Amino acid sequence: LLLAFLESGGSAGAQFNLDADELGRARNLEEVVRRVFEQMRPWLLIVVPIALCIGIGFFALSSWIEVGFARAVESGLRTGRDEIGKVFSGGDRFGAMLLARFLAGLIQFAGALPLVGAAIGVALLARGSGWGPALVLGLLLFALLWFVLMFYVGLGLYLVNPIVALEGWVFTRGPSTQT
Repeated sequence: LLLAFLESGGSAGAQFNLDADELGRARNLEEVVRRVFEQMRPWLLIVVPIALCIGIGFFALSSWIEVGFARAVESGLRTGRDEIGKVFSGGDRFGAMLLARFLAGLIQFAGALPLVGAAIGVALLARGSGWGPALVLGLLLFALLWFVLMFYVGLGLYLVNPIVALEGWVFTRGPSTQT
């Protein structure tokens, strides 16, 4: 379908040719954005799903490889030999790694919402009364507090992937020379 669409030169209204005269007649930025989006809509209907599929595929591939890479590094440090085959041995922890990385991303997204909400709130307050020094100082203090808290959360999330990758492998089948 995609090849037929592209070979046809973008027929069926999917030609993306920005008309500078038409955009020049726009009265404001909102109208320019609306007109550009209307011209891009057929392309976006094809490109966005393909990009999402590629992104999901790379997310899954990197989750699988990350488990195997952690195992290969641990095995190399323990035995002194490197084995490239261990990099591709992450199948048994694949689901756990996918879930852990997805949840860590959700936590980071949810952590960003208070700062976005504060910025929108300050912008709405500034619309009516202007950017007073108290408003700017309040936003800066909130952003500083938010940064410190998100840095702490990020430090905790940084350790999630190695723990998930090695849990159930190193700790149950660790070196046989333990004393």
